[in-house]
Amino acid sequence: MLETEVREAYANLRQALERVLEATLRHRRAKEALEMAIARGITAGEVSGKNAEEREAKARTLYPTLFQNLLEAEEELTRAKFRLEMAKARTREVEVLVNLAGLTSPGFPETHPGQGSGQAESEADEEKP
Repeated sequence: MLETEVREAYANLRQALERVLEATLRHRRAKEALEMAIARGITAGEVSGKNAEEREAKARTLYPTLFQNLLEAEEELTRAKFRLEMAKARTREVEVLVNLAGLTSPGFPETHPGQGSGQAESEADEEKP
């Protein structure tokens, strides 16, 4: 049934949004932990070098777990963003099916704001004198 597809599409979209939020927060925490460790290492004289590349190389040897955590968080965020895009695409697909079937219900707009379907605009044009 189309109503079930609509509800599932929006539920999946909400879940995908939540996953992106969680992945973004994990990424920020991993990045902050690494930056703090590097800053402490520089202050303590453990992370040194003539240029940024040398300092990063030294930091990678001192904090491999933190670099790995950041990499994993980045990968998780990328996957979460991909799932969000897939959920958005499915939601748009279901909206098109609803519009094609001529079904609308309260709380289910025919299009998202800013994505005019043309229907509302053409109806407004018909009302103009």
